[in-house]
Parts: sequence; structure tokens; C-alpha cells
Amino acid sequence: MFYLNDNSFGDFFDELGRAFGGNNDYSMMQTDILEDDKSFELNIDLPGVDKKDVKMDYADGYLTVSVSHEDKKDTKKDDGKYVRHERRFASGTRSFYLGDVDEENIKAKFENGVLNVVLPKALPVEAPKKYIDIK
Repeated sequence: MFYLNDNSFGDFFDELGRAFGGNNDYSMMQTDILEDDKSFELNIDLPGVDKKDVKMDYADGYLTVSVSHEDKKDTKKDDGKYVRHERRFASGTRSFYLGDVDEENIKAKFENGVLNVVLPKALPVEAPKKYIDIK
């Protein structure tokens, strides 16, 4: 089972929604999470974001995805002045509690604005029995 840490959604999604032209607060980082017996798979929508702008880490059962994106398009004309010059900037973080996973085998790829992350579940480890000497 996973848990979603949504403490910072408000400002983050408001800002991203405005920055990327979305019509609602959740137009960025919409996420599908699939779970089966062996793994979790997350598909996170990041339209207009470059792979270099995405950072991800896993610690204490939490997968955290951070985005910091800025458009730096130079549309300056040599023969005039700007009437309007706009840029987009968006940053934010989203965390998912997934529990124990096999950290060594997490796989991620970023393709066509979608971040795909596969987190294999950790195999249960049985503690060895400790026999107690009775006196």
C-alpha cells in the first residue's frame, strides 16, 4: 500500500498549473500508480519538462520526485523592442510512501513527458530463529 504526502500540493500545483497553461490545480505531475505482487510502477505526467529538470530519490520508504523547470527562450528581435516577453518557471516536490522496496533495482526512464518508475518490492526476510537455552 502507498501513501501520498500532499502537504505541499496547493502552492506547487497552483503555480505549475498557471505556468503550463493547465485548467486545474492538478495539471502537472498527475500520477498513475500500479501495484502487483512484485513491484510498484509509477507513471508521472511532466509535460513541457526536460529530463535534466527532474530529480528523484528514495529514502525511508518514500519516493520523492522534484521538478525545477524554467523556459529560457530568447525571442529578442534585432529591429524592435519587446511588447511582451514571457517565461515559465515551475518547481515543486511530490512524495509517495511505498514501504520497503529493492533500492538496488529501481528503474526509471523519462520519455515523451512521462516519468516511468518501477520499484521492485523487497523480498521478505525471515529472521533466523534464536534458540533460547532453558536452565
